[in-house]
Amino acid sequence: MPMCNEGYDTMWAWFALVGGVLLVISLMFLTFPTTLFGRSRWHRIRRDPVGRTSAGTRKRLAAVTRRTPLTLAGLTPKPSTEDTPAAQNWRERLVIVGLGNPGAAYEKTRHNAGFLAVDVVAQGFRAPTFRCCDAWQALHTQFNAGKEVHLLKPITFMNRSGEALRSFLRDAFSNEFTSKTDWSAHVLVLVDDTALPFGRMRLRLRGSDGGHNGLKSIAQALGTERYARLRIGIGGDLRRGNGSAVDYVLGSFTRAEWHTLQETVLIDCIRVVREWIECDNLAQVVQFCNAASGSLKARP
Repeated sequence: MPMCNEGYDTMWAWFALVGGVLLVISLMFLTFPTTLFGRSRWHRIRRDPVGRTSAGTRKRLAAVTRRTPLTLAGLTPKPSTEDTPAAQNWRERLVIVGLGNPGAAYEKTRHNAGFLAVDVVAQGFRAPTFRCCDAWQALHTQFNAGKEVHLLKPITFMNRSGEALRSFLRDAFSNEFTSKTDWSAHVLVLVDDTALPFGRMRLRLRGSDGGHNGLKSIAQALGTERYARLRIGIGGDLRRGNGSAVDYVLGSFTRAEWHTLQETVLIDCIRVVREWIECDNLAQVVQFCNAASGSLKARP
């Protein structure tokens, strides 16, 4: 009997040891991400909340995404021979990228207008919650609007945004990535612009980066400047080489600007995005958006 008890004691000791090791490993997996990124940033990266908006704003978002066709300033795109099932196949997969910097410190800064805009697009089209993909270095979600639409928020910080987009496009478009020289029909970048008055928007299918480091990174990553970009005016044309532009774009919106942004500017943004998704005659979409830009200009 004593020998039997000694065997049981040894067995239970081994069970306790193995259980303790497994417990330590489990705790390491649970706490490592918050140690590496910080608790608040890790929470935002893993389960990024779509913008917190008022009930009134949510109703307007729903109305915008249901409206067909959209009419901005009384303008309606004309029917096009390109808007046929055969023509639509070449745009069956679309990518919308919001530019910004990750982290709570940058959440309400002017430079994060692209992040704020893509959040509202996700909410308006009822996309699932953004999820982090380490392979792409981006937050990602997608929805179906008659086409497969992917939304990206690079977490590489602004100056390396192109790396995240390139990683995603290599997976999404596979062999097409190396041969494509014109992404304007498939990629739309939402970005802040100090050269435009606050609230005004301008859509372009190609063009220079205009001194914006996020756009510069994307052009370098794609090897071309032929991609669509929706510039969201944040005002303050301060690009004089004295550092004031950096302070301005990394500064927070004023209370009045933030209210106008949430209630007007981002609602107008989702209207333009919807036109870009639905209409395959992109030249008409540009004309449609920019002709209405006067009525889209908002003042805080």
